[in-house]
Amino acid sequence: MTYKNKIRALLLITGALVLLLAASYVFDPERSASRNSLYTWLDRKFISEVDRIELGSPGVADSEVTLLYRDGAWRALLAGALFPAREERVEDLLALLSRRASYPVRAASEASRERLGVSGEAAHIRLYGGANATPLLELLVGGTDALGSDVYLRKSNAREIRSGERSFSSYAGSRRQSWYDLRLLGGTPDQVQTVELRYPPGRDPVILARDSGTWTVNNKAADAAAVDSYIRTLLNAEADDFVPSLKPSDPFFNQGTISIELADGTRRGLSLGPALDDGKRGLTVSGTPAGSPYVYALAEWTVGRLFRDSEGFLAAE
Repeated sequence: MTYKNKIRALLLITGALVLLLAASYVFDPERSASRNSLYTWLDRKFISEVDRIELGSPGVADSEVTLLYRDGAWRALLAGALFPAREERVEDLLALLSRRASYPVRAASEASRERLGVSGEAAHIRLYGGANATPLLELLVGGTDALGSDVYLRKSNAREIRSGERSFSSYAGSRRQSWYDLRLLGGTPDQVQTVELRYPPGRDPVILARDSGTWTVNNKAADAAAVDSYIRTLLNAEADDFVPSLKPSDPFFNQGTISIELADGTRRGLSLGPALDDGKRGLTVSGTPAGSPYVYALAEWTVGRLFRDSEGFLAAE
């Protein structure tokens, strides 16, 4: 056999081996089953069309919520008005619904729907786009499987009942407030120069001031660790809810104020109002360049963490 014939034979053998390998990959039952088991609830190409999301669970009180995409941001509909929604949580939900993953079919009969909790009365996630009254997706979220690790899932217009991770339940069955952006201030502690807490007559004010890297409280030496901890608590504070029935311009937010001055000269402020019907307290947020147009509801324990007396900040003698 000549050298050229040897090369030709080796090439033919190599080609045959490549074809055999490709065929084994394509027709391997396990690989084929793995590919076929991958599923997605909503094609990723439709995500950009979603502008309305409805969620809720009959078994969870105060879980019904409607989210609308308006002016480049997600908003929550509450008492006919729009309030800020947690953008990152909405994005996580859309990513989950459009991700290809293993959602094995567990049943397909109508009789199984009630038993597995995916009948018409189940927790739901509905996605709409544009003026179309028909949802892009209506996903029903049922009970957990025997191991308690997955939940049963079904498209409202499909027979197949599949299973997937339990995070679907946390989206469909969480309280509406979990979708609201209830952060009050934000920022970093190193920006804060002064914090002034003022109260109605009868309670002394508290003035925290940064001076050459150290803190004072009412012109006395302060415990730096206590001040730093408080400022972090203040900047990271979140409300419990919005109060759509009140406006920041209402005259009774005069039961305590917290004023914060930052290094760039901007100021932010919190103004405490009266007790609400549910025992929480109303609060407004003001400042430059602009305050918040919303009234927030704070639990009493949060109020106590924010509105403090000077003794807790004094340095040990």
